[in-house]
This record gives sequence, C-alpha cells and structure tokens, in this order.
Amino acid sequence: MPNFSPRSLHEKWVVMTGATSGIGRIVAERLAWRGAKMVFVVRDEAKGRKLVAQIGGEIIVADLASLKSVAQAADQIHEHCPKIDILVNNAGVMKRRRELSPDGFEMSVAINHLAIAALTIRLLGKLNFAGARIVNTTSAGDPKMLADRAEVTADIPTWRGGPDAYDSAAAYDRAKFANLVWGYELAERLRSAGTTLNAVYPGPARTKLRREMPWLCNQAYHLLHSSHARRGAEPLMFLAISPEVAGVSGAYFDCFRNVPSAFQSHDPAVRRAIWDETSRIIGVDYPPNLPSAPQ
Repeated sequence: MPNFSPRSLHEKWVVMTGATSGIGRIVAERLAWRGAKMVFVVRDEAKGRKLVAQIGGEIIVADLASLKSVAQAADQIHEHCPKIDILVNNAGVMKRRRELSPDGFEMSVAINHLAIAALTIRLLGKLNFAGARIVNTTSAGDPKMLADRAEVTADIPTWRGGPDAYDSAAAYDRAKFANLVWGYELAERLRSAGTTLNAVYPGPARTKLRREMPWLCNQAYHLLHSSHARRGAEPLMFLAISPEVAGVSGAYFDCFRNVPSAFQSHDPAVRRAIWDETSRIIGVDYPPNLPSAPQ
C-alpha cells in the first residue's frame, strides 16, 4: 500500500486546477483535511465558491482556454501565495467537435497543454524550491498516436486546429503527449533547483472528462472500464505528498508504477521542438535566475 505520509500539511501551500469535481475534488478534500492552504483555479465561479464553502481555501477564476486569462490568474496567485509547495495541474477536457480557443488553438491542446505550460512557467518563481512538487494529470494514450519523430514534429501545426479530420480521442492524446514531453524538459531544467515534476495517469475513473461524448457511449465506457473517482485520486495524492517519491522527477506514472512512456517522448529532438513551440506560443521561456536547491 503506498505511503501517504506526512499526514499534516500545515503551512504548505497548494495550487490546483480541476478541483471542483471528480478526481480533483477528492484530492482537494484530502489535502485540505491535512491542513494545506488551498488555492483553486476554477472556470465556474459558483462551483468554486461552493467548494471553498465546504473545504476552505481561496479561488482564482480563470478561463484556461485563454492564455491572457491564464497569465492574469498567475498574477493573482503571486499576490495570494507567499510560496507554492505543491502544484497540481488536473484540469482537462475532451472535446466532441473541433473548437478553437480565443487564441486560435485547437481546444484540447489549448487546455490540456498550453494552459498547463503557461500557468506552471509563470508560477515557477513562487515554488518553494526545497522540495516543491508539480503533478500533471495525463492519459494512457501517448503510445498510440505517433509513429516516429517526423510525424511528431509535423503534428505541431494541428495545434491550430487543422488540417486533419477531427478525432476527439486523437486530439486529446496529441495534447497530452505534448504536455508529457514538455514536462520532461521542464523537469530536467528544474532538477538543480530541487523541484520535482511528474506526470500521472490515474486510471479510467468516473469523472466529467468525457461529458461531451454521446451519453450511451459514455455509459458503456464507464461500465466496462471506469473505477470510482476515489480510486483515481490516490495516485495524485501519492505523487503530491508521499515520501516514497521524494526526489523522483521527470517520470511517467501509471497509477503508482513508474513506467516508460512512448519512445518518441524521450527523443531529444522531439522534446526540443515541442518546448520551443510551446515557449513561443505562451510567450514565456524558462525564467532565468531561479534558485538552486539547498546543498
């Protein structure tokens, strides 16, 4: 059984996205119960206020599809938080039809990758570098979608929503793959600072991720594959607080197992291409002069 100690998180600051329902809601409750000071980035203000009324904390209202809104949310977090000990990027979406974000990007990549990258990079200066942790919720789909390096790098233009025929699962996997690879690069850059970043697939759980899919398909999928959201929350808690993974960084976890991701995700050329394009789009690269880990 994974070790979820320490039980007390008093004086620890946690920033979360995707906390108003499903897996994220359970993670938020468990972290708050341990005494963490919670800050939630939410799209729906009413749901955010209900969450805070029940478990405490503060909300920052933001549209994660908009890079301007994400930047404004990061500025507000800087004002509210003296530090960040744990950053959980759990918000995600699977769009049934092709939609473009306010910035002109396909919505899956806008929310599942670009928003995470933009928020995380802008918050690096607030991380408590003596052991801060970043946890990104990802999918099991990254091995299925891309065959070689050329196809990975050629895929970047589809971030703007074309020209291929839209496939909701492929778009979701594409975005999660990009975020996984981007996260590997950031984890390497953060290594000397003492901050860890890991991606976790929590297993198929009954959440609202697939809410735009046809109702009958959703019911069949959850009946055949999904577990309760409580079970899906456990791998996120494991990476957020367990001493068993202290110092582990740049890893892909399938629930509690540290496993290899698709071989393409470890190609240095792919990693650099996705990092460079992401930095260009969000307008921020790795901030200079970040502190190193204490010796």
